Amino acid sequence: MTRIGDSAPEPLPRGGEQPLSGIRVLDLTRILAGPTAGLSLAEHGADTLMVTAPHLPQVPPFVRDTSHGKRSTYLDYTRSGQADRLHALVDEADVFVEGYRPHRLAAHGFGPEALAARRPGLVSVTVNCFGSGGPFADRAGWDQVAQAVTGMCDVQGRAAGAGRPALTPVYLCDFLTGFLGGFGAMVALARRARDGGSYRVEVSLCQAAMLVQRQGLLGGFARAEGRLRPDEFESYAVTDDATAYGDLKSLGPVIRMSETPPRWSTTTPALGSSPAVWLPRPDGALDEGPHQGLLHVGQESQ
Repeated sequence: MTRIGDSAPEPLPRGGEQPLSGIRVLDLTRILAGPTAGLSLAEHGADTLMVTAPHLPQVPPFVRDTSHGKRSTYLDYTRSGQADRLHALVDEADVFVEGYRPHRLAAHGFGPEALAARRPGLVSVTVNCFGSGGPFADRAGWDQVAQAVTGMCDVQGRAAGAGRPALTPVYLCDFLTGFLGGFGAMVALARRARDGGSYRVEVSLCQAAMLVQRQGLLGGFARAEGRLRPDEFESYAVTDDATAYGDLKSLGPVIRMSETPPRWSTTTPALGSSPAVWLPRPDGALDEGPHQGLLHVGQESQ
């Protein structure tokens, strides 16, 4: 986490039921790691708006499983008019999460420094494979690549007695990186509320893999079932009926909080189903100064 600009402190919005009620998040990510970061912010109450374009490839099950509690809109930042609308959304945003190839968005005016200059106080979260330094910093990559280059495949293969390198049974790097990105965004928002400033949060699949390996291995799991029992699943499951994908039963947020339990407050959306606007902040929320919330449902951008 790096402070990349100065700005006045911004208290968290008031009047909502969850810690991030009234916080506005732009989610320019696909597949798993980045969308998980946006998902973790949505489950704490943020208005998380997914931004993608119709021509970009998607994995439908991943879209379905990482879109709970979000909204989705289509904007192509390579087209000037739609880039202008995205910039207008940035002007009213609190968090900008992106998972494109390194420097791809910066080339179009959406890099962290350019966004912080435009919207002082913005928290930019960058999700990539190899991190911000080193000879592979400019390369794209995904979960399996990170497991291979960090030695996680070797550790997994040895621990499982496979006799060769093996991938972990789940996309461990993707999910951990995503949750770390969401956690980093929340820490940055707390710092912004206290000290002001614009922040860049960087998370990577490879560093998530190294973090896991630094924890070491635990024994005694040779007979583990490898999945939740039906009663365990039901204790965490949430239902969402009549969505664009049909009736859904999903593993809900697993964090337990006594006063503000994490939850997804909106139905799982179809891609591109929402206008490119922000929802009004909760009653009593601070929405004043240079970022007065010009974009709201039912209004054109100004």
